[in-house]
Amino acid sequence: MLDLKESVERFRREYDRFPVLGHSQTLDLELRSDGVFVAALLGRSKSLNPKGLPFYKPSLAKNSMNGLQDLSGGTSDDPADLSVLDAFGERYYVLLDLDRDGRLVDPQSRGTDNPIYLETTIAIYSSGADNDPKTWEDNITSWE
Repeated sequence: MLDLKESVERFRREYDRFPVLGHSQTLDLELRSDGVFVAALLGRSKSLNPKGLPFYKPSLAKNSMNGLQDLSGGTSDDPADLSVLDAFGERYYVLLDLDRDGRLVDPQSRGTDNPIYLETTIAIYSSGADNDPKTWEDNITSWE
């Protein structure tokens, strides 16, 4: 998870934006660790990563867990085949500070009257062993 977070930060430093379509958005974004987002980090998306730089070099998933899963087996350039999976076989949740205010709403406090903010521009979490992102007891986060 931390390697994924660091690769997003390296991408942001190189291009002064995040590896997402519609990067001119002014709201923070939550997405999953798959598709064009992952392709851009791997250097496989010319539209988002025109230099083709590999920012992320994950290990391959074994038994659909812990790493990069390419459903094509490396025979296709279709970003839809790409996912980065956690130890439980689920894609990570990725939060990006597109409005550039240096903070993100902690997903545990969404929908409350007093949201808590994470002082970071990138946050990643796993839904844990129960694969339910709303039960925080087992979720794994990139923040404390």
